[in-house]
Amino acid sequence: MKLSKIFGQKGRGVAEYALIIAFVLGLGFILSSVGIKDSIKGVFAQAVAYLKGGAYASALATYGQISNTELKNVENGDRLSLDREALTNLGKKFLGMQKSDLKKLLNNPSDKNLAGGQGASNPFGVILLDYEVGSTGDDGKGVTTKLRYNGGSFNSEDVLEWMKGNYAPDGSHTYNKDHSTSGRYFFSNDTIDKSGAVNGTTPEGTHTATVRGRFAFDSEGRVSAVTLTMTRSINSGGWQRDVCDGLENITVNR
Repeated sequence: MKLSKIFGQKGRGVAEYALIIAFVLGLGFILSSVGIKDSIKGVFAQAVAYLKGGAYASALATYGQISNTELKNVENGDRLSLDREALTNLGKKFLGMQKSDLKKLLNNPSDKNLAGGQGASNPFGVILLDYEVGSTGDDGKGVTTKLRYNGGSFNSEDVLEWMKGNYAPDGSHTYNKDHSTSGRYFFSNDTIDKSGAVNGTTPEGTHTATVRGRFAFDSEGRVSAVTLTMTRSINSGGWQRDVCDGLENITVNR
């Protein structure tokens, strides 16, 4: 089943969104021409980004609570594009951020670990979030997952909004390292499979996927590029990890 067949039915809604976006853009142009402060113009930019939504935001409603068996009727390549969109949106959140602010957000990692690569504690950089799969929905109990970030200063619910491309709600949620829900946030085969990361083994403990980021900075110390990779992990007498197929080295630039 192709995504285009499902989302193609929403043409009328897309047209209505387009009119709203055109209005907001037009109003934003008028305001910018009369010298409105950058902070005000930024609000309009965030509103446009939110209204645009995207395939990922729509997929959360369409595919978020169906079982793995049903989800696999959609081609994995289409589902991969949704996951890549989510990670790309997440990476964009950090672009332009000062290194000192980024370190505060990520529990003060070293410069070496922020850069990733050879010599870092992990070549894929620092942890941005963990994604735990509780139930796949194939047991009749529904889909359950958890977004988790242990040690930083941002909220897991805000991370979900960032993955949608909505950067407006920063700080709107009380800090909570775990966000459990009856639905899924990732869709490709390696992110929905509850078997272990190594040789299809069954995990004895937690099954999770981890998103890591490597950061580059410009001459002013601001984030100029983020490279994200998602790995599958099992804790079976020690963590073992494999890269999720199609979700390695996704780079966004300022």
